[in-house]
Amino acid sequence: MKILKQLSFQCVSILIVALLLINGWHCKPAESEKLSSTGLQIEQKEGGIHVSLHDKVLLVYNADMQFPHDTLPDYYKRSGFIHPINTLEGEVITDGFPVGHTHQHGLFTAWTRSIFRGDTLDFWNQQQENAGVRHKRIIDIDEAEQAFSVELEHIANINGDTIVVLTEQWDIDVHQRDDYYVIDWSSTQRCATQDPLIVGEYSYGGFAFRGAKQWNRLDNPDAAWLFGTDTTRDREVANHSRPQWASLYGDIEGSMAGVAIIPHSTNFRYPQFIRIHPTMPYYCFYPAVEERFSIVAGQAYTTKHRLVIFDGELNAAVVEKEKEMFLSDDNF
Repeated sequence: MKILKQLSFQCVSILIVALLLINGWHCKPAESEKLSSTGLQIEQKEGGIHVSLHDKVLLVYNADMQFPHDTLPDYYKRSGFIHPINTLEGEVITDGFPVGHTHQHGLFTAWTRSIFRGDTLDFWNQQQENAGVRHKRIIDIDEAEQAFSVELEHIANINGDTIVVLTEQWDIDVHQRDDYYVIDWSSTQRCATQDPLIVGEYSYGGFAFRGAKQWNRLDNPDAAWLFGTDTTRDREVANHSRPQWASLYGDIEGSMAGVAIIPHSTNFRYPQFIRIHPTMPYYCFYPAVEERFSIVAGQAYTTKHRLVIFDGELNAAVVEKEKEMFLSDDNF
């Protein structure tokens, strides 16, 4: 009798489970549970968008206006840039208002020698006080896709009027790997008026990365930073070359860390020229080193880059692997 009761109970249990499955009540984990397993969080707070991993901040997009040290002029203020960017081990590899080059801001965009309606503008060198870049709005935060989108404005100060010359949308995805992570960054710029912006021939400008405070010799006389591309480890040789990827890395209080940036093959004039400063830890991708071009109404200027954020020494094999995945990704 006892055995029959046990069998009856098992049969009823199996029947209940079968009915639940038929009606779609299966044990699929909730979306929030799947998200929590990655540990990545993207949320709007404290003046911008914070991307964190297990409550440790990886990067901050600054939507609110940020100001330099109070001993410096306010024209260096800036919104619409990313700083800090931290490695998985917590090393800060960007600088928001670096000594000596206060007009550079972590991960940022700005054109230099440009012409709009006959006026020469410089969005990069803020001390000129004739142009700049600012945050406009947060478009979307999608934690499920580990992504966010924002809009910026490139503005000109002409005859006392502030004119929006370009709008720019950043679409940013963050993905964790085993011992590093990547940031996929896409920028789309469009004319805000019917008038074009002529981006002039110059040595630098565009998409830029300013490296850690500890790599700045004006902050740290013993600063040690290195540079590498897919073809050379010589800074002088790399300057104004056209690499398929480029890396800035160095010592931060006894630990090595850095970034490798991979441009996408669909970028205008790929591979673009890079500018490497001989003593300052920054570099940028600029397509107009040899010839100017125009951003015109009705046509978007889009660039895409993958940033590999790593601890330790540069691992070229890892960067090459990320390059191949990035260039073959149909979503990009």
